[in-house]
Amino acid sequence: MEWLTDRELDELDAFLHGETPGNGPTVLPMLDGLGALLRSYPRLAHELRATRSELKVLRAHVAQASHAQQAAERELSIAHARITALEGQLRGAA
Repeated sequence: MEWLTDRELDELDAFLHGETPGNGPTVLPMLDGLGALLRSYPRLAHELRATRSELKVLRAHVAQASHAQQAAERELSIAHARITALEGQLRGAA
């Protein structure tokens, strides 16, 4: 790792405080924003974990609903086959 010289540190400090031409004044708000993000990281991490947990629950509900739908479709298919068979018996008896 290479260390900055005192002159380079002074130039960087002047730049960050907007004492030189260029984009200096926009750097400090950006650093403040970055600091705010870092301070909010624990809350964001907690929210992400909670969202992941909710997603797992929703996926389980979707899986259960899918199984229930498949079971209902099987029962409907069986009922349709029984109705068709009964109709055939009625036609044969008539």
